[in-house]
Amino acid sequence: MKTAIIILNYKDYQATADCIASVNKSDLPLRSTIYVVDNSNDPARQRLLQKQHPHIKIIKNRRNYGFAKGNNIGIKLAIKDGATHLLILNPDASIPKVFFKPLLNHLNKDPKIALIAPGHLHNNQITLGGFLNRFTGMAKHQTIKRIRNKSTLTFHDYVSFACVLLKADVVKKIGLLNDQYFMYFEDVEYCLKLRSGGYSIAADPSVLISHQTSSSFSSSLKKLKYLVPSHFRFIINNLHGINKLTALVYQSLHYPYLYLLWTHHHWRYRRISTT
Repeated sequence: MKTAIIILNYKDYQATADCIASVNKSDLPLRSTIYVVDNSNDPARQRLLQKQHPHIKIIKNRRNYGFAKGNNIGIKLAIKDGATHLLILNPDASIPKVFFKPLLNHLNKDPKIALIAPGHLHNNQITLGGFLNRFTGMAKHQTIKRIRNKSTLTFHDYVSFACVLLKADVVKKIGLLNDQYFMYFEDVEYCLKLRSGGYSIAADPSVLISHQTSSSFSSSLKKLKYLVPSHFRFIINNLHGINKLTALVYQSLHYPYLYLLWTHHHWRYRRISTT
């Protein structure tokens, strides 16, 4: 068994270094390699990252390829190097000391589970996997305050690829992420593709990571530049018949409303913070 940890960096080298530090303190399997896919390409800062781990490879991209294509580059190299398991990990996430062992155990026990994710702890809330409403096109994560049963896996339509462990053999069979998406919804589409291939999408509530959600953006409004086109692409690619029509209409109304709401909160916050 050989595990690859793929971390996609864009300009935030400190967060990436902290993420690597949490990986080093975990129950990292002996035959492991950390791949940092650098979408910002700063050679001086890359040398700092290489000091974090004896088995680290820096992949230097000439420009920012986005989430899907950036991770695909790391996945392809890891599989070429003989990886059997692939951990996609956001640099703004921190994993606990006991992490790999329980997740790998679940993957190796059940051939139907293609991938497994931990719970995400953020603002005193725990986020597990999500479910898709095909009528509206809304993909919503399950969020809970407290885990009642840590010993039972939960199964979902999709999980966040901010932290997910995949079987390399499944990736070889199903393929890579759809790099038509720059950011957002590539993980939802990939999970649906796996489910249509007969695989299960699991989350382990006994393993919790700390995740600074949406740390890539200074404000929620900036997310819309990537979120809106990705969401519409997802609907067109994956919904059919009346569901595609209703979802397109719903989101055509939803996003203008969301823009106005977030704009109001943004300017209200700025007004309060400057008084």
